[in-house]
Amino acid sequence: MRPHATQLRPRRAGLTLAELSVSLAVIATLMVAIGSVMVLTGRAVGMTASQATEAKIDDVLATIASEQRMALTITDLSPTTVTFTVADRDGDGYRETIKYSWAGPGQPLLRTYNAGAPKQVLPAVQKFQMGYLTKSAAGAMPVPEVESATDELLFAHETGGSNTHTMSLTTYCAQAFKPALRADATSWRVTQVQIMASRTGTGTGKSWTLSLCPTDALGKPNTLAPIETKTLPMTSLGSSAGWSPIITFTGAHNLDPTQRYWLVVSQGALTTTGSVVYDPSSSDTADPFATSTLTTVWTTYTGRDMKIRVYGRYKYPQP
Repeated sequence: MRPHATQLRPRRAGLTLAELSVSLAVIATLMVAIGSVMVLTGRAVGMTASQATEAKIDDVLATIASEQRMALTITDLSPTTVTFTVADRDGDGYRETIKYSWAGPGQPLLRTYNAGAPKQVLPAVQKFQMGYLTKSAAGAMPVPEVESATDELLFAHETGGSNTHTMSLTTYCAQAFKPALRADATSWRVTQVQIMASRTGTGTGKSWTLSLCPTDALGKPNTLAPIETKTLPMTSLGSSAGWSPIITFTGAHNLDPTQRYWLVVSQGALTTTGSVVYDPSSSDTADPFATSTLTTVWTTYTGRDMKIRVYGRYKYPQP
C-alpha cells in the first residue's frame, strides 16, 4: 500500500481578531493618556502666565508703597496720581521727587523721577485707584544747623580785561552773583565785599553806597528792597584802579543758595566821583553786569563782569 504524502498549507501573515482588539485597546488607552497630559500641561502654562502677571503687579504695588513710606512731603494727591519727595539719593544735597500717574483705562502706569521722562511700570492698565488714610501728627523736629566758621570767598571775578564805568548821580552799576556753596547748604550771608575801582580827585567828603539787593521779576536788581547797604568813602580808593578796602556786611541775611543776588554801586553826589572797573569780554554769561541811567532803569550785559570779590558764611545740617 503506497503511503500518501502529506501537503502542508502555507499560513497567511496577519492578526487575529483577538490580537487586533487588544492593540486597539492599548492605542485608545495611550491616546486618552496623551490627551490628559496635554490638557494638564495647557492648564499649567496658563496658570504660570497668570501668576507671573499677578506677581509683577504685586511687585509694582509693593514698590509704590515702600517709596511712599519714605516720603518727606506729598505735593499732589488724587485717586490716579501721587507726587512726593524723598531724601537725597544722588548726593547733590537736594530731595528727589517721585510721581506715579495713570491716565485712564488702557493707558500705562507711569513713574517719573525728578525732571526725567516718565517711564512705564505697567502696560495697558484697565483699572487703577489709590486710596489714602490721613492723620494729624506732630511736626518733625528741625535738624540742627551749624554755620561755617570762617569767611570764605564764595564769588569772584578778578581777571580779564579792565574797562571803567564812570559813576555819577544817575549812572549806577551792579554785578549779579550766585555763590559756590557746599551741596547741603541751607542758607548763607554776605560778610565782606571788595570791588576794583578808582576815585576822581581827592574824594574828600564823597562816598559810594554798596547795596546787597535781590533779583526782580525781570532778572534785574531790585533796588527798591535792598537787603543791606554800606558806605564806601572815596578817600579809601586810589587815584588809579585797584582793590577797595574790605566792606563789611553784618546782617544775618539767610539768603537762598539757589537764587542770584546783586551788588549795586551808587553815589549821591552831583559830580563824578570815580570809576568802577569791569571785564568787557567775560566768559561768565550767567552773572551779568548792569548799568543804570536812572536809579531803577537797568541795562544788563551778559558778556561783562565787574571786578569783585564776595565773601560769606553758610549754614548746613549738623553732622
